[in-house]
Amino acid sequence: MSNRDGLKCPVCKSHLLLVIDSRPRRDTIIRRRKCHKCAALFTTIEVISDIKGQPIKETA
Repeated sequence: MSNRDGLKCPVCKSHLLLVIDSRPRRDTIIRRRKCHKCAALFTTIEVISDIKGQPIKETA
């Protein structure tokens, strides 16, 4: 239930977050999260990157 990436609830600053929904979208992942402490819902957008931290570009 606790996260490893340092995210905090924007309302109560708790680290106890649940991922409700996760959707890949091109070079990002959109996750819907819920705070276990105050039940606040919020969305995070994560950029997929390579091992050097550079965003991965999709080629068409």
